[in-house]
Amino acid sequence: NSNIDLKINVNKQDINKIITHLPKKLKDITSEFTVAGKITLNGSIKGIIDKENNPFLDMRYLINGGAIKFKNNTFELSDIQMKGVLNNGDSKNLNSTQIKTDIFKAQTRNGDIDGKFILQNMNSYFLDAEFKSSWDLSEVNQYFDKSNFMKLKGKIFTNTIYQGNIAADSQFKKMFLNAYHKSDIKLQNVKFNFLQSPLNFIFESADLKLENHKLLANSLQSTISETDFNFKGQILNFIAYIID
Repeated sequence: NSNIDLKINVNKQDINKIITHLPKKLKDITSEFTVAGKITLNGSIKGIIDKENNPFLDMRYLINGGAIKFKNNTFELSDIQMKGVLNNGDSKNLNSTQIKTDIFKAQTRNGDIDGKFILQNMNSYFLDAEFKSSWDLSEVNQYFDKSNFMKLKGKIFTNTIYQGNIAADSQFKKMFLNAYHKSDIKLQNVKFNFLQSPLNFIFESADLKLENHKLLANSLQSTISETDFNFKGQILNFIAYIID
């Protein structure tokens, strides 16, 4: 058996250059997206290496000026700041690998995200996350194929908890519907047309709560063409209708 005991210090290296030197199985993980930014690492690789055993990997990391773009849709993040710990867990393999992020900040095209998360199992990503975010709805609408919402404009502010699998392809819709997710949502100056309806929908303000398949409206002040409309209540399967 070979026994390894390495201390590793990496200072402000280009992430995309590091990826080119990873083993093929790890490079395949990043095949759905492109990344950029600088990474600093401090940690160790220690233990026996043979056909049955991997060494234990433990790293503290810091990312500055990061960016990510997905190849199958238009979603992207820029100015990513991340700080946390990476290790390959008790089993010392991809299934037990965990990326813990104590600080996560990023910019969307016209909004931002601030939160923390734990990403587990590199063979079947499972995300446990808490995020605060703001979004431009005209941007968000581009992420959904064949959206029923036309000329969507306005801002959305969310506090979100998500616990479930994720993917960078079309499987994510089903994963999202099967995951646990809970959000406090506020809408601001939202406007849209729905399907081929001639009606104009305007939501000046809205205070909403989303929990799995249930949308609760504490206050929803809107105008539908020339009619003022106030709503308080709940809507079932709203998210499933929108994304699927």
